[in-house]
Amino acid sequence: MPRLNNKYFALFTTGAAALAAQVIFLRELIAVFGGNELIYGLLLMIWLFAYAAGAFCFGRLADKIGDKRSAFVLAQTAVMICLPLMLFLTRTIKIIFGLQAGSLAALPTIIIAAAIVLFPVTAVLGFQFALGSALLAAGAGGIGLAYLLEAGGSVVGGLLLGLVLLNYLGSFQIAILLILLLAASGLILRPQKWVWLLAGSALVLALISPGLDRLSNQLAWPGQVLAASVDSAYGKIDVTKSQNELNYYLNGSLLFSTADRPLAEEFIGLAMVLLPKDPGSVLLIGGGFGGAINELLRYPVRQLDYLEPDPRLLRLAPQSYPPAVRLIPEDGIHYIKRTRERYDLVLIDLPDPQSALLNRFYTKEFYQNCKKILKADGLLAFKLSGSADFMGEETRRLNASIYKTASQVFGRVAVIPGSSNYFFAGEQEPRPEPKRLRAGEYFKLPALRLELSGEKIAYVNRAVAFSEKTAINTNARPISYFQALLLWSSYFDPATKDFLYAVLRLNIVPLLAALVLFFLSVKLFKPLRLPVMAATVGLAGLSAQLLIMLAFQAQFGYLYQALALLTAAFMAGLALGSYLVIRPDKRISSAGLPLLLGLLALVLFILTMSTQYILPVSLFLLFSLLAGSLAGAFFPLAVKAGEKQFRGTGNLAGKLYGADLLGSAIAAVLAGLYFIPVFGTLITGLVVCAALLLSILLVKNAG
Repeated sequence: MPRLNNKYFALFTTGAAALAAQVIFLRELIAVFGGNELIYGLLLMIWLFAYAAGAFCFGRLADKIGDKRSAFVLAQTAVMICLPLMLFLTRTIKIIFGLQAGSLAALPTIIIAAAIVLFPVTAVLGFQFALGSALLAAGAGGIGLAYLLEAGGSVVGGLLLGLVLLNYLGSFQIAILLILLLAASGLILRPQKWVWLLAGSALVLALISPGLDRLSNQLAWPGQVLAASVDSAYGKIDVTKSQNELNYYLNGSLLFSTADRPLAEEFIGLAMVLLPKDPGSVLLIGGGFGGAINELLRYPVRQLDYLEPDPRLLRLAPQSYPPAVRLIPEDGIHYIKRTRERYDLVLIDLPDPQSALLNRFYTKEFYQNCKKILKADGLLAFKLSGSADFMGEETRRLNASIYKTASQVFGRVAVIPGSSNYFFAGEQEPRPEPKRLRAGEYFKLPALRLELSGEKIAYVNRAVAFSEKTAINTNARPISYFQALLLWSSYFDPATKDFLYAVLRLNIVPLLAALVLFFLSVKLFKPLRLPVMAATVGLAGLSAQLLIMLAFQAQFGYLYQALALLTAAFMAGLALGSYLVIRPDKRISSAGLPLLLGLLALVLFILTMSTQYILPVSLFLLFSLLAGSLAGAFFPLAVKAGEKQFRGTGNLAGKLYGADLLGSAIAAVLAGLYFIPVFGTLITGLVVCAALLLSILLVKNAG
């Protein structure tokens, strides 16, 4: 194999390993700390920050190293060693911090734990980019080519993950393949005895990884017996057994338990009492295996349809059911849009909308679709955290927002307090008929009469009353998952709650004015132009990608599975944009045209997402590719402009790539946590467009 091709393969495998490692670590950390967008944004921010730190801080070191091939192989070896060890640490990190399995962690704990896990792998990968740029060739050509090769490797790695590996293999098994790939790359790049020894050691590590996989899974659930642990399209499912009860967890958060029978009796008993007649047909979304199905079957239900989109969870069902029960393996959003069935009762038995995945079932659009499948006297029932005795500000905000959202669709919405706040929406005034209650083991007539008492209902209605300022929860502005984060932080992390309130009080106009002033000041200070531009394009590109990802989550719900494919499409855009700039005919000499094309793509995406139709997955992949082309087109041009400003290939690559990733890291939290839920898709898109336009204005004078 020609000498230069060895280097190409090394950079290519680094890109593939980087993306694969990013996906499996993000999935594992989400499974440990929960799957909401705050956690996802923080994890992505830490990953990108660590990558940027590796590129930025060690860029100068890359230029000073004499034997760059050997250094590159040693860096690969460090990644090989860290992969299984850090995966093991990820699954057991809660034990180290003294947290119980299934419990929520405070924000500072999550940040520290994620940094401990991610930095050893990610900082080395960032250093490898700067080192690889110096290894290929001196000057902008080497950096641009390294950028293209790494992006190309990421595309292949993402496609293999999304289409094949994640469907059949677990994280440790994928880590074994990465270890073998990196070992082969090291042998090709530097075929010497000491490298063979390192490759052999990596093989030994790969052989013991299955044992680490099994041990870490069991250690993650102290005091409980782990009955099953599988990865599905929606997250990691863990089923544990404790005191003869089965507990079902998704991404570390309790979905339901067979011990939930008292709550099921209360919720379903109230629904049956408020229905104007015995239900002939019922649609149940969520909570079925926690006792809701069995409780519904105690009533005269002719047809009970239970929607569970995850077929792997259906296979873990604790029992079989009679013919009246249809287990439908389909996403609730899609089923309700396409079905021609009409139901007397639609029950949504899901947790609070603490993530974009759950928030989809609390939006105005979802309620509108539910209304279409209800009979004229039908009832929609759902629940939120609440109390008949006292509700804090965060609980009030969340309940009021959802109450107003449902009231925009239905003529009547009743709220009844109990273990939760139970909402019953329809076109007729609900009139309780206590005699319809079939008393269970836990919920009997005295408890029903207590919950229907006028004083308790009056208190709850006062507490959750909404006003003109109360935000409506929609797909385009998922404000309720931000409010659910406020509620979560009020329980576990008061400091985070104060921070989120401060964020909520920020006004968009001063922020935009500060953005313009910042860019004007940068224009006057030439040394900062290129790094700031790189950071801005990185921020804009990832913000656009987050818009796409959250829109995908709102429509399909399985971002956990599609993360690799959407990221691969984004990286394909990086490769495409980079190639258009560095290709031999050099027809594109300015980043302005690619940035304008990316701007147009973003506007088209926002307009497309304003429709109520379910878009094909291929369209989301296309928009991801166009979003990635922004940074891909800009980066090699920025490198060319910066050759005179920054000495040394590794230093130049590290500075600009680090700035690019730093901007992306800021976007991971700023867009996902703040702009999208608080201001909505349209405003977020406009802010991103403004940042891109300012970058286009600066690019003409960057050099």
